Amino acid sequence: MPKPMKRLNWEIDQSRNWSSIYSSNKILEVTHALNGEKFVVNLVDNSCSCNFWSIVGISCCHVVGIAVCWTQT
Repeated sequence: MPKPMKRLNWEIDQSRNWSSIYSSNKILEVTHALNGEKFVVNLVDNSCSCNFWSIVGISCCHVVGIAVCWTQT
């Protein structure tokens, strides 16, 4: 399996404890259920305040968590 796919699968696995709150204009705040850590995800700019998505080009677990929540509704 190519490295980017392995990393994306790892991010998917890590996304399970994140929940999101819609703010406005496709900007969401994600919060970790266990440690309370928070990040802001901007779906218009394809960015997260953790900077992983911008630097690496692969969606971070915060973005993956949002996608999972949306597909389950």
